[in-house]
Amino acid sequence: MSTARCPTCKATLLPLALATTAPFCSQRCKLADLGSWLDGRYAIADTTTGPEELEALLEASLTERAGQHAGKTRGRSRS
Repeated sequence: MSTARCPTCKATLLPLALATTAPFCSQRCKLADLGSWLDGRYAIADTTTGPEELEALLEASLTERAGQHAGKTRGRSRS
């Protein structure tokens, strides 16, 4: 059986800690981890496209919608 370790201090987690503060060993380590996220020391890699690519995608989407809208209005007859 493998033992769980606190991601902040690497201490072995006790069964009681697993129930109350998992995956951290204590409230202190839990708050230290939160502080790291809030300070910007941790980040999730951004896999989205860059600003230029996003702008091109938006423009293509708007052009497509305009074409669909024009197709719908062409089929209507005015009475």
